[in-house]
Amino acid sequence: GERKPHKAVSFLLAAHQVHEGLAVYRRAGLLRDATALARVRLGDEDEATIQLWREWAATLEAQGAIAQAAAAFLRAGAPSEAVEALLRRADPPPSAAKAGRTITAPAGGLERALWAPTALAIARKFQVRELAAIEKRCTLLIRREWRARPSVVTWTL
Repeated sequence: GERKPHKAVSFLLAAHQVHEGLAVYRRAGLLRDATALARVRLGDEDEATIQLWREWAATLEAQGAIAQAAAAFLRAGAPSEAVEALLRRADPPPSAAKAGRTITAPAGGLERALWAPTALAIARKFQVRELAAIEKRCTLLIRREWRARPSVVTWTL
C-alpha cells in the first residue's frame, strides 16, 4: 500500500507521541519535516532536535548543499563540524576518492577556495578548537588556488 507518513504522524501527535512521529519521519527519509516537528514540539535545546539537525546536516552535505549543511551544523551547536564541512568542500582530501566517498565540489579550484573564508569566520566566531591550524589551512588553500589562476589583467599597448 501507499506510505502516508504525514497522516501517520498526525495520528501519533494526536496521541501525544512526538518521538514516535519523529521516528516515522526518519524512516520515510523526511528529515526536514522531522526537524521542523521536533523544533515546534520539543524545542531547540532538546537532544532529539539537536540530533535531527546533525542528521539533516550530514544529508545536505552529501547532496552538495554545503551552505545549508553548515547552517544545520550550527543549529545543532556543532560549529567545528560546520567548519570541517566547508573545508571538505573547499579542499577535498585525496583519501576521499580512495575511500569511495563522493564529494561534490565546483570544478574550479578558486571557486572551491571561496568556502575557506566562511569556514574561517565561523571558526573565529565560535572559538573552535585548533583555530590556528584552521587559519593556516585556509590561508594555504587560498594562496595555492590564487597562484594557480592565470592573471585576469591583460595589458594592451
